[in-house]
Amino acid sequence: RWLKSEHAALTIYPCGQTRYTLQFKADAFAQPRTLKISLNGQTISTVNLPADQLTAVHIPLTLQAGSNEVAIDTPEPPLPASLQGAKADARQLRINIGDVSVLP
Repeated sequence: RWLKSEHAALTIYPCGQTRYTLQFKADAFAQPRTLKISLNGQTISTVNLPADQLTAVHIPLTLQAGSNEVAIDTPEPPLPASLQGAKADARQLRINIGDVSVLP
């Protein structure tokens, strides 16, 4: 899915153990972009994505009991989809994220 804004969030409730890995694939539209990954308000990783290249991202997480919020932010502004020939596409695109999983 394409991020509509500069921020996306995922809430995780761990079952028993506390060490997990967040995995996903990301594609930066038309220009390199920076992903800032935060866990419960603290930055835990920064990932530099190349333009238009699907990139596998693996982030180790140490979760607390109860609710945990993982945030993904990108500061670069969106670009119009029409940059790559989709003239009828009025969307403003940043990063496409897919195949999201949280594994022990």
